[in-house]
Amino acid sequence: MKNEIFCVPDGLEELKQSMLTIIDLIARTARWVHPDTFRALPVWYPETARGQPIYDANWGSVYRNRNRSTTKVTEKSEPNIKAGKAFVAGLGTRKAPNWTVCHIWGVDDPKFQRSNGVVRDPKFYSCIGNMVWLPTPLKGFTDAVPEVKRMLRTCAFYLYDWACEHPDVQEQAKEVRSGVVPEGYPTVWPAPGRRVLPPGTAPFSPRVAQAIATRKEQLRRMLNDRTLTNFPRKQAKDVLNFGKYNSKGGNRVLPFRLEESVDGLPHATTILSGKVAKRRVGLTRRSEIRCRLAARRFTKRTLTRKVIPTRRAIRLRLGARGRW
Repeated sequence: MKNEIFCVPDGLEELKQSMLTIIDLIARTARWVHPDTFRALPVWYPETARGQPIYDANWGSVYRNRNRSTTKVTEKSEPNIKAGKAFVAGLGTRKAPNWTVCHIWGVDDPKFQRSNGVVRDPKFYSCIGNMVWLPTPLKGFTDAVPEVKRMLRTCAFYLYDWACEHPDVQEQAKEVRSGVVPEGYPTVWPAPGRRVLPPGTAPFSPRVAQAIATRKEQLRRMLNDRTLTNFPRKQAKDVLNFGKYNSKGGNRVLPFRLEESVDGLPHATTILSGKVAKRRVGLTRRSEIRCRLAARRFTKRTLTRKVIPTRRAIRLRLGARGRW
């Protein structure tokens, strides 16, 4: 037959027989931030989201791109850089080749025609509980395979006690909170009655604690610096004030606020309520202590370095106290 059509089935149907193998591969290779890291600082860059303009360091002007062929000038917009930077810092590592940061919650659109409003929302764009690190070849499964999306969201929910609150994913979040575990869900991931850390979960290390303290200090400085004319203070404050999420029992948790401890070092303060507080107050207290100790060690190392004073500093010192 000259006009006979070569039949090709749906690609997802072809993968169904190998789905357990794919899920096992993802479960073995995925990298997650520690729950203590998420509780200490859920959203790292509340001032931006995907598609928003990229400003210079002083928040004075937007970076621009010039097309070489058409010479057309356009403003640069945030692609996915800040989200990746936040997640890598939350892991306490450096960027590695052939790894990609993937958002867990997003608009489910098989035809990829709808705009992804979740990652365009600053409350969820740089939220480290909304991300997972996967080998780059596996990224496509998180974008196109509904079973993989459902399992990653379920794992994140039981790992962080958090599900996305964006209106575009209300139905999916409701399903995850209902306690239904997808068929084929990995046995090494957390689930109802199984509070375990997934393989590949990074520790809450002093490096992570220092990164959190540094980022909080940066946010505090930018919020108080009125010379940053285009810094979106209202947006950043709204995101930080929103810092709450639904637990399995429906309790509201305010994960953190920016403040200083009595010794002047930034740390995370967690306010918990209801049954969640009783279950997690020990972990939260340990997280706060680790943050403080790491910040102190960093400060001590910095202050003990040999510094060569300038002449101006010497004159100021002699004028103030009469001696060095």
